[in-house]
Amino acid sequence: MNSSYSFANGDWLWSVLIAGLLLGILFVYKEYKTANKKYWILNSIIGMVVILVLSIAALQPQKTSSPKNNKKVIVLTSNYNEQVLDSLKKRHRKAKIIQYDPEEESSLQSLSSDTVFLLGDGIATHDFWKLQKHAVVFLPGKPLKGIIKLKYDNKVALGKRLKFKGLYLQPKLQSKLVLKDQTGIALDSVVFSETKDTLIELSAKPKVVGNYLFTIEEKDSIGNLINTDVLPLRVEEPNALKILILNSAPSFETRYLKNYLAAEGHQVLLRTKITKAKFKYEFLNTPKVPVAYQDPTFLEDIDLVIADYRAFLNLGQTAQELIKTQITQNGLGLFIQPDDYMVNSSDNFGGFKWVNHSTSKAELAITTQKVEVEKFKKVFANTNTIYPIITTINNEPVVAFKAWQKGRVGTSLIASSYTLQLVGKDDAYQELWSSILSTLAKRKQSAADFETSKILAYPDEPFEFTVYAKNNQELRSDKGYYIPLRNDLVIEEKWKGVLYPKEPGWQQLYFTKDTLATFSFYVSDTHYWQTLDHYQTRQANSRYFNQATAQTKQTNQKRPVNLLWLFGIAMIGLGYLWLAPKLNS
Repeated sequence: MNSSYSFANGDWLWSVLIAGLLLGILFVYKEYKTANKKYWILNSIIGMVVILVLSIAALQPQKTSSPKNNKKVIVLTSNYNEQVLDSLKKRHRKAKIIQYDPEEESSLQSLSSDTVFLLGDGIATHDFWKLQKHAVVFLPGKPLKGIIKLKYDNKVALGKRLKFKGLYLQPKLQSKLVLKDQTGIALDSVVFSETKDTLIELSAKPKVVGNYLFTIEEKDSIGNLINTDVLPLRVEEPNALKILILNSAPSFETRYLKNYLAAEGHQVLLRTKITKAKFKYEFLNTPKVPVAYQDPTFLEDIDLVIADYRAFLNLGQTAQELIKTQITQNGLGLFIQPDDYMVNSSDNFGGFKWVNHSTSKAELAITTQKVEVEKFKKVFANTNTIYPIITTINNEPVVAFKAWQKGRVGTSLIASSYTLQLVGKDDAYQELWSSILSTLAKRKQSAADFETSKILAYPDEPFEFTVYAKNNQELRSDKGYYIPLRNDLVIEEKWKGVLYPKEPGWQQLYFTKDTLATFSFYVSDTHYWQTLDHYQTRQANSRYFNQATAQTKQTNQKRPVNLLWLFGIAMIGLGYLWLAPKLNS
């Protein structure tokens, strides 16, 4: 065993040295003046030894041990860096080199080493257990080029605009990405004008319900195809909301908003105050019914309330409390249309706070084109306690919400969103209000919600997913096999599962007791999204082995040295110094 020593209280080193030196000088001076001239040198030496021993004890010495014959293995995975490999081979000439094969079951199972250097993208997550008893040093491979991050909702309502957002590393100058639908028609594209890492955004508006495979094609500056990746997409029938709008006076904002909501198929109930005691009622896509906002039964059918600040205050305390109860208990959504009175009020309704700002314009980050709107000369002050819905290009929230238990309350700093339609930016207007509606509206209760971090599944490879369900029901695939679920130890409604698809194509999971709770995914026979897969594998390896290495180090942690022998020496010395004057006298 190779051992080394250090001090647990190493930060005290200089303080202890200075204090010990001063005590030593004082003790020698005292002995020189008072002790027998024959013994003062011996007393001084013993006193200095006692001070030295106590100083060492105060610093708490500790011992670190490591194996004398530490065997090392170098494991090579895809995209490993040759220069890193050459450097390791020079430093560890006896290290064994192994090529990792994810399809080989016996790969990595018989390693006889203490330290493993893992080079490249890393090993598959289902093979992590094979290295759990080793100290692993993960060294990522060559810099990646391509899309390493992608965010999009693979389930979208018919007529809604779908956004594909991602991060592209090291693009080629004047190369481009083209988004195509299942028939090969180009829907959107982006051209790289620089070679630095670039945020990308592509959008499309599906027109037919069903399961589809969109594609993203990468082409060089002269149009040659470089790479193709697929995007599975499920287009579903739109979910119509029931929306109650309360206004204290007629406004252009509500006039354009109600037309947009009606065109989207939502049911709209609008109450507008005309005079002090007269109200105007409008019903779009819904029969005329009494607008009884003081009736809990009426509010239970409402998904979202949109009200200007004065209209909400004029409802009275009883109606306000009833709406708040519906928000917290039943998930009702509330959006307060802002005005000067609200943003300059000290009430801080809903927990929102504002501070003054110099500009009255904001450029929104909702489309790839420039979208500028008029806003109040305010900004949100409590950005740590709110959630943004729409932000500026500088990532400052202009539309935000706060969670009220089961429901959400939102508001905006945009003075007039309808001006977007006046200048012909209908897509930006729709994107703005679509985001507000989808974020704030009452969440529809479903029997199960499925999640997965993977875009595609592959035959005979593990496809992991998470499902949130109240009960442990039997989950099956439309291919006929049963899929066991493992319950989360903390969240009772959270379950995890894994399956190994056999055939390419669209597949579906469903609960036997509720066939409406389904999850569709696509199994590809070709490995798309290789750069994204390499990046995710690297991230998973980095997280796991950093934690695993820390746990391995705990087995070889620094152990404190037994201080009894130090205290023994100190007691002997102190005993002598106490007895010496008495014996001499």
